[in-house]
Amino acid sequence: MNQPVELGKLLPRSSESNQFAKNWWNDEKARPLPGEDQDHTVFVIDFYDGCKYFGYTKEFVACRAASLATPMGGWGPNAFVQEHAQHVPYVIRCIRSNLDDQGARELRGLLIAAAPENVHRSRGSSIQTQGCWLLHHEESPDTIPFLESTRE
Repeated sequence: MNQPVELGKLLPRSSESNQFAKNWWNDEKARPLPGEDQDHTVFVIDFYDGCKYFGYTKEFVACRAASLATPMGGWGPNAFVQEHAQHVPYVIRCIRSNLDDQGARELRGLLIAAAPENVHRSRGSSIQTQGCWLLHHEESPDTIPFLESTRE
């Protein structure tokens, strides 16, 4: 019936790939996003509804993004990210890395300033589009919008 598939049968493996996979699970330092390097990294959380959150961090981007979306986040949660992360699929991307604090802050500001004119810049680091989930579902945050829109 449902027999487990061995990894070796799915992909040809090299010793380098094997070691990378083991390190990824065992060593948190092996988990940066593609393009993430040292010092400060500018990143975007790109939500399916078109909204975006631009941030920068000296820590791992994945850790920073998790703290933004979690009410008890270590570096400070963000209400915009929390609401979206609960209801809207998203992708996190590294924009640029290996910047000092001032360079990262400047790049984040430029990315927000360069956004198209038909978007709303909210809270200094977020871009809210016309299709924003929050604009259409503020009165019922406990619903799952994709199930409802699929039924319609």
